[in-house]
Amino acid sequence: MLGRHAQAEALAKEVLSLSIDEPLQPLEMWARPEFVLLCVDTDRIDQAEPHLERCRDILAAGKDWHGLAGRVARAEAVVAAANGKFDQAQREFEKAVGIFRSYDVPYEEAETLYYWGRALNAAGEYARADEKLDGAVAIYRRSEAGPRWIERALAAKPSVASVPSPKRLDTAELQATFRPHDGNWTGFPACRF
Repeated sequence: MLGRHAQAEALAKEVLSLSIDEPLQPLEMWARPEFVLLCVDTDRIDQAEPHLERCRDILAAGKDWHGLAGRVARAEAVVAAANGKFDQAQREFEKAVGIFRSYDVPYEEAETLYYWGRALNAAGEYARADEKLDGAVAIYRRSEAGPRWIERALAAKPSVASVPSPKRLDTAELQATFRPHDGNWTGFPACRF
């Protein structure tokens, strides 16, 4: 529910409640990773951990959760990135993409690339972020996702304003050394950085 966090959270709570009451673990394995993403998107990372812990417990039981395991890996990656653990995040993002590709779930792959691009932006890796977000846009287009999904991914791309520009030299930082060369005086700039 693009940008509508309150509605998305209400829906996730309802689905989670149903999954616990029944119990319906497949539904729980859909809802909990979604809750994690909502928690991170709304700066409540501490509330994400219990959902991840429950997903880890379910996965540890050894059942094959197919594509749902990719949703958990993506949630793990998003939390790791939010906590500055970028190596762990990369491993989890790669794992999620691999799972979604193996089960041919392109929309989930696109979502993973979207979150991965955002994490790379936060880490200052703008070129790699651009690559991941371009990948998400390409999949959204191939999958005929609505324009809001494409626009969301494009909006997350690093803007020219957000990418640090090379250091500009101040005239006070420039010094020139003049020397004779082949009968002429030649200036060689000596820059201090």
